[in-house]
Amino acid sequence: MKDEVLKVRLQGSPEILKIRLQGLPSTIKWFLKVLEKDTRFDMVDTSSMYQIKTSNKYKRCYTNIIRKQTSTVSKK
Repeated sequence: MKDEVLKVRLQGSPEILKIRLQGLPSTIKWFLKVLEKDTRFDMVDTSSMYQIKTSNKYKRCYTNIIRKQTSTVSKK
């Protein structure tokens, strides 16, 4: 499945979201798990945690997600 996601990414899909997460490391890890479990998105890649220059407490992380294509079903 990751290969398919990368193909879409390489084709320049407008559905890619580049997200910067900033906060406590435990909160960032929790939110990344929430994103992984969400069936509306595929996580393409996630960076490691970076130190924020002005704080020893907080970290920064980057992730790319792709919105999955959903079929529209008309309700009658």
